[in-house]
Amino acid sequence: MKSLQKNNAGFAIIPIIITMLIVGAAGFIGWYVYNRNSKPTKTTKITTETTPKVTSQAEDKSAIVTAIKAECVIAYNQDDNTKQYNITDKMITVEINSEPNSKAYQVVGNYARVNAFCNVPDVIKDELGSGKTYFLSKQTDGSWSVDQSGQQSTPESEQTLKDLGYPTFQ
Repeated sequence: MKSLQKNNAGFAIIPIIITMLIVGAAGFIGWYVYNRNSKPTKTTKITTETTPKVTSQAEDKSAIVTAIKAECVIAYNQDDNTKQYNITDKMITVEINSEPNSKAYQVVGNYARVNAFCNVPDVIKDELGSGKTYFLSKQTDGSWSVDQSGQQSTPESEQTLKDLGYPTFQ
């Protein structure tokens, strides 16, 4: 009598594939949940327990001019036409139109929009540069920092300002 041979080779692959699918699905779900919970969303705001320094309008204006001067120093020292002068903040004058009813200088809470012109009269006599609009925010220590500056706004820059919490300026 002939002996029957069993051919079970085709059946061993199915449990292996099912096991690999289950392990892969569990790994993907774990990765997805971990990444979803570890990244802050755009609406998440991180706050700290600090009391902002209260400053007067004159102190604010002085701090705003200081922040704009610092921004101008960087711009002048990166420009190929003016970097050879090694400009410092003591060499720069900042002109701001701060007349009553002028929209060139506006402070709303901890935010400011300032149209200013930086110049270095004792060094660069023939180059007048150009004015910019500076958007600044007040820091907890009473100083101001420039968040954005430019000669014209774009939809992207306006969205960035909204994301930073800026109010709508008139």
